[in-house]
Amino acid sequence: MKKISSKNIIVTGGAKRLGKEICLFLAKKGYNIGFSYLTSEKEAILIENKIKKYNVNVFKFKADLTKVEDIKNFFSYSYQRFKNIDVLINNASIFYRTPIDSLNEEIFDKTINTNLRSYYLCSLEVVKYMSKKRGGKIINISSLGGEKPYKNYLPYSVSKAGVNMLTKCLALELAPNILVNGIAPGIIDFKNEPNSNFLPSVDKIPLMKYVSPDEITNFIYYLINSKYITGQVFLIDGGKILK
Repeated sequence: MKKISSKNIIVTGGAKRLGKEICLFLAKKGYNIGFSYLTSEKEAILIENKIKKYNVNVFKFKADLTKVEDIKNFFSYSYQRFKNIDVLINNASIFYRTPIDSLNEEIFDKTINTNLRSYYLCSLEVVKYMSKKRGGKIINISSLGGEKPYKNYLPYSVSKAGVNMLTKCLALELAPNILVNGIAPGIIDFKNEPNSNFLPSVDKIPLMKYVSPDEITNFIYYLINSKYITGQVFLIDGGKILK
C-alpha cells in the first residue's frame, strides 16, 4: 500500500478494542503510531508487531494515565522517538456497570480519573510538543453516554459528558493552531470479541444496526485531514439518541 503521509499519531489505550482498531487503521494509511497501554501487554506486543508489517514507525509504552509522571514520560518518549507529534487521540477509558446502590467513591474516582482527567492531562502535555511546530490535532473519544445517560453507568456517563465539554473548551483555548474535536460512538460491535453475542437489541436504533469500528476509524481519518473543523463532538450512533 502506498504511504500517504509521515504524520505521527499518538493513541492512548491502543492495545485493545477501539484503540486497537484505530492504531491498525491509521497504520494502514501510512501514519506512524505510538500507543499507550497499561495491563494489556500481550495484546500490545501483538498490535505492535502487526503495525510493523505496514512499514511505518511504531512503539508501545506502558503508562498509568491517572499518574502525571507517567503521562509526562509517555509524551517525552513519544517526542524523542518521532521528533514531532501531529495528532493525539485520547481513547483510554474504563466502563463499569454500577447500579446506584453499588456505586462507591473508589469506582467513581477511578472512572473520572481515567476517562476525563487523563484526557485533560494528556492534552495539556501534548500541546507543549505540538506548539513547537505551531499546529496539531486532538481527537477525544467520547460516547453516546455523554449525551444521553446510560442507566447503571453513572460514573461513565458523567465522565463522557465532561469529555464533551473539555473538547469544546480546549478547542476555544487552543485555536487557531490546534484543532480539537470529539467522536461519540453509540454501541460498538467488536465482532470477534466474546461479548459480541450479548449486545442489546437493535430495535431502538433507527438504522437497525450497531456501530462498526470502521465507521469510527474512517471519521477519525477525516478529522485528521480536516483544516476547518474544531470544537465539535460528532455522534456516530445510528440515530439512537433520537429514541
